[in-house]
Amino acid sequence: MQGKAPQSVITDGDPAMRIAIGTIFPDAHHRLCAWHLLRNSTANISDPRFTQMFRHCMLADMEIEEFEAYWESMVNECGVREVEWVKDLYTKKHAWATAYIRGRFFAGVRTTSRCESLHAKLGRFVESRYGVLEFVRNFQRCVDFLRDTEDELDFRSWYGTPVLQTEFVELEKSGWTMFTREMFLRYRDSLKRDHISNRFSCSCMRMESFGIPCVHILSVCVRLDLVEIPESLVLRRWSKAAKLEIHNQCGEQDTAEPSVTYRTRLGAFSQLCKRLGRVACMSDEDFKLYSNKLMSDALFLEIKYGLRPLTDNMTTANDCGVKDPIRVRTKGTARMSQAGGSAPKTKRKCSACGKLGHRRTRCPNGGAQPSPRNKQSLAGRNKRKRTEVTT
Repeated sequence: MQGKAPQSVITDGDPAMRIAIGTIFPDAHHRLCAWHLLRNSTANISDPRFTQMFRHCMLADMEIEEFEAYWESMVNECGVREVEWVKDLYTKKHAWATAYIRGRFFAGVRTTSRCESLHAKLGRFVESRYGVLEFVRNFQRCVDFLRDTEDELDFRSWYGTPVLQTEFVELEKSGWTMFTREMFLRYRDSLKRDHISNRFSCSCMRMESFGIPCVHILSVCVRLDLVEIPESLVLRRWSKAAKLEIHNQCGEQDTAEPSVTYRTRLGAFSQLCKRLGRVACMSDEDFKLYSNKLMSDALFLEIKYGLRPLTDNMTTANDCGVKDPIRVRTKGTARMSQAGGSAPKTKRKCSACGKLGHRRTRCPNGGAQPSPRNKQSLAGRNKRKRTEVTT
């Protein structure tokens, strides 16, 4: 992460984790998992009414004064004011109440489900019985699967045209060109509900919390007849160009270890090649053009760094295609000679006269004068027939 600390962390409330996060990431905001809190409320209070009211108190978008009033009403109505777990929960309100968390960037994540989802995906590739080598191989397969999925989502974001569904055509088009596909769908949902309000900065602080404009900010864009989204309303991490600068920075980064620098550059360059491949393979003409260019450049660099000997008749890019393999003699009875020609055919032999080139039915002697050898064979056959009939 190039020494960049996280802005926010979500855990299940483990005390050791809380102490470690406060020590290592002092500027990060620590949030408790909403799913674990609801489960604990059910286990400690066992009152469905309290669980429902606590859920609203935790997740509802309200001001701090409203939260305090609602909390007092909830503990009085459910009669849990003196419960130790409830008292301890209230002291940690800055770590779970939306009223106190507003303005802190969590990308809309409230639980540790993203982590659990990653564990489930990893469980499809690795097992506890694997050794170190098997684990590393299958772990790499999992990483490749995740990266392929991400590349597919990137492709869907960059290419294709959505069906416009709102009356604000220009704003919707602008959102599609700047946001990723997933964030565009959420942005369009907000645009569909936009009919009133007229301010860029909003007290709901949705932009600061989720990173996408709220309904109120979009209303300002509509009232001002803006034809595109201001760059200040597009969080870089949600944009399609978010990775481009990162890949360039990774390629320019040098470390003390040459092997580490090489792997970093290789990963950054591979991403650039993937981006080129997506568009170069759309037509046969572009595919051949850029394939030849890449092959020529690769040959040049291989010769430059001594990976390929320099010869007078250096192979060009056009001669590096896949050709037919060299023919070799195979085992067994071969009908084809080594030179590739066919073997001569065996001529037929007449059973009447014993000569080559014709059969008995086409014998020029009419098959009436069999050779001495044929006479002996015919006599033998007649003798066997008589023996069979006698028997």
